[in-house]
Amino acid sequence: MNAPVDAATVTTPQSATAQPTTATRDEAGATELLTFQIALLVVGSVLLVMTVVGLIASSAPLLIAAGLLTAVATFVSVYTAVNILAD
Repeated sequence: MNAPVDAATVTTPQSATAQPTTATRDEAGATELLTFQIALLVVGSVLLVMTVVGLIASSAPLLIAAGLLTAVATFVSVYTAVNILAD
């Protein structure tokens, strides 16, 4: 015999496990993005100081190194930011 089943008492594995809400994921993404922006600001500041010291000291190797590191930091930051925003 089949007894009527109340929909509220039936639990499935999907409804029994706690899924993160969209708001929680958005907050985590915002936190990751803020942390990334702060870290990028620090890296940019260090590279700026490195460039200024290279200009004052007229050091070609220091200027070249600052330029190369800035290019690498730019490409890494764009790649990382796109991945953070995509999640």
